[in-house]
Amino acid sequence: VVEMDGTGRFGPCRLVPIPGDGVGTPVGPAKGSCTGAAWSVDGQWMYFSARVDGHSHLWRQRSAEAAAEQITFGPGDEQTVFAAPDGHSLLTSIGTGQNTLWLHDAGIERALTTEGSVGSPWLSADGRRAYFLSRSGSSDGLALERLEVASGHREVLLPASGIAGFDISTD
Repeated sequence: VVEMDGTGRFGPCRLVPIPGDGVGTPVGPAKGSCTGAAWSVDGQWMYFSARVDGHSHLWRQRSAEAAAEQITFGPGDEQTVFAAPDGHSLLTSIGTGQNTLWLHDAGIERALTTEGSVGSPWLSADGRRAYFLSRSGSSDGLALERLEVASGHREVLLPASGIAGFDISTD
């Protein structure tokens, strides 16, 4: 079972018998949040895409009692997993999270950020500072940053944590 909690965060992978009580047994990496699951065609392996320490990779596990083994590595994030019917392949989506902050002003468009993933932009009334939430590749949390529009200088105001949103007072 792959599921989210009430806040939209993925929980751990669980093996749930059908019919059963719905609770099941935790499987997959012990400290991971499960974003995808599949069975091998022969039913001998469970495969998971799971986020551990800020990175999402593929894992496999023979039984609920066995340890999960990481089977992909690298900078990309695998978000799903599908076991091909031929029993010889896995299919996954791989990417790196990146959203760029752009300024559209009087017909001029330019990128204000070029690395990482940013969202929830807010521009000061005088247009000199932009505030936004950012995620680095090594963090599960969001940080609040300020960017000086003219110079491009970025400053972390609140380090990565459970920030879900913000607003800036006009004074």
